[in-house]
Amino acid sequence: MHLECGYQASTGRFHDKDLHTAGENADGCFAKRRSWLSFVGPENGGKLGYNVHITRASDWTDSESNSIRIDEWLAYIGSDPEMRLDNFADAQTPAGSVIRYENAGVAVWVAWSRTGVDGNQAWFDYRQGRIVVKNPDDAILGKMCIIAEN
Repeated sequence: MHLECGYQASTGRFHDKDLHTAGENADGCFAKRRSWLSFVGPENGGKLGYNVHITRASDWTDSESNSIRIDEWLAYIGSDPEMRLDNFADAQTPAGSVIRYENAGVAVWVAWSRTGVDGNQAWFDYRQGRIVVKNPDDAILGKMCIIAEN
């Protein structure tokens, strides 16, 4: 498995960047992420969020044809004491209301050092044959590399 980044810039175009391939040193993954973010990040005028995908497909958009099965994902979560299956993600808006996203396979990395800081959680979302994380920091990206290796 490998990790891929996808983002939609203000132009509305999708771009992909392969970040990690099984067997690759995780430090290379971090260096690629930093380089990629320096290109698309807010300092260059981008207003964006980005997703990183764990996928078996050579392109994350083809994940359904070469999918990670939900039973495989649930088995992984069950084997990793740092992961918790919630099947939902809650976030509080600046106005104080709560937005809830529900999806079978949404898990939380409970060992993330920023868990609970400013309402943050490290959510891993199973969807369409891949695992997706929005805006991961280096620690989350490292966890994604570990998961991709398994």
